[in-house]
Amino acid sequence: MPNKIPDQVKDMVSLQQKENLHASDLQLLQKELNK
Repeated sequence: MPNKIPDQVKDMVSLQQKENLHASDLQLLQKELNK
């Protein structure tokens, strides 16, 4: 098992995490607006 993760994969994962954060932020915003 290679221990080294390619930078490309790291970038993809961090991008996905950012998108997930963004999506949950939007959901929180919508909840606030719907109050």
